Amino acid sequence: MVFENSPKLDGTAKLSSSSLTRWIYNRRRVIWIAVGIMFALLIALLLLRSLASRSPDSTVGGLDGCLISEDGNPVTANIQIANSSMTTYEDGCFFFTSLPPGKYPLKVLTEEGFEWTQSVMIVSGEATGLGEIVISD
Repeated sequence: MVFENSPKLDGTAKLSSSSLTRWIYNRRRVIWIAVGIMFALLIALLLLRSLASRSPDSTVGGLDGCLISEDGNPVTANIQIANSSMTTYEDGCFFFTSLPPGKYPLKVLTEEGFEWTQSVMIVSGEATGLGEIVISD
């Protein structure tokens, strides 16, 4: 007896063994494609996270300090180091955030014409703090 061509009681067509095999094969293929896409996305996410965690400024260093007079008042001056310069803020402080590593002369030029120089080491990935620098006339 051959039941392959017999109708099912619910009126739907019966799957033959070859169509069932094709259906399983297609499902497996879809699953493998989905797994491959998820794996690729995971790798991309890990690479992006790795790149984002790298600091672009890890090859530079910083420098900060404050200039004060002998009586404790802030001193306004022009600060020069490693081809960078700036004027101190109202409180006498200065900040350099992107200096190349190395040893440089730090030059201070006050508005009154006083000049002061000190050698400073800039370390990659670190901020060198000079604290308060007393400038005397």
